[in-house]
Amino acid sequence: VNILPIEAGVSIAAITPIDIDEEHWAERQIVFANSAGGVRRNQLSDFANVRRGGKIAMDLPEGVTLINARICSESDDVLIASYFGKGIRFSINDVRIFSSRKSTGVRGMRLREGDRVVAMEVIPNYKVNQEKRVAYLKTRNLSTEELDKHYSSEMSEPIILTESEFAEMSKAECLILTISAEGKGKLSSSFDFPKKSRGGLGVRALSGGNIVNFLTVNCDEQIMLTSDSGKSIRCKVSDISFQSRSASGVRIINLSGHDKVVAVSRIKDPDEDLIEETSEVQSKLKN
Repeated sequence: VNILPIEAGVSIAAITPIDIDEEHWAERQIVFANSAGGVRRNQLSDFANVRRGGKIAMDLPEGVTLINARICSESDDVLIASYFGKGIRFSINDVRIFSSRKSTGVRGMRLREGDRVVAMEVIPNYKVNQEKRVAYLKTRNLSTEELDKHYSSEMSEPIILTESEFAEMSKAECLILTISAEGKGKLSSSFDFPKKSRGGLGVRALSGGNIVNFLTVNCDEQIMLTSDSGKSIRCKVSDISFQSRSASGVRIINLSGHDKVVAVSRIKDPDEDLIEETSEVQSKLKN
């Protein structure tokens, strides 16, 4: 409240750093997603001059909340996850650029009764056919049985990637971290989420649990999980297993009774930042 004049009962849903010079804002957009599956896209330049009280960015119906906001470009895809364990990936170009800022947007994901969107990420678009996607995932040591079950009806003859093809796809891959309310987690490949048209029910993104958060990560980062009883744990992303998108994940935090994970936070380079801050404080104290 000392930084932003927000009303009582209103909370911040997303903080999005903008590391682009304002003169280039017209080349980028910002995409919003809400809990009811709605998405909308605006030019980033629409928010170049923001009054102290803020600007309306998206109209939200009663009971619907903003889930996330991310900077995007014409070459990106949107990845949305729901609480019931569904995920959908579609091109950002499936969402038109809105000229106004006061509208609900369009349907990004169709939800079953009782379900809600819990996460939205923007990932680079990489054009690759089904056979190469499956070949890459098999090389990534995912279960061949699981892959065949999901993709056998859509594939022709299996292929083997060359070293250069695998290296190129590995460079374009995004790691997707999925955390369940039951305290399990897993890393999955962005290539394991086939691109569909927006507005569908999506594909299975988690088995045997409910998704709390679903975010892109790097292996050198850490995460912190917090349960509704106040229990928390911090762990390295690199310690979490790499599994298929439909797997249930591995145990990250032990929960008792009706305790559930309610929040997941990403921690980037925590030790280096801490060392730098500590050195600065010590230097000031000496002076």
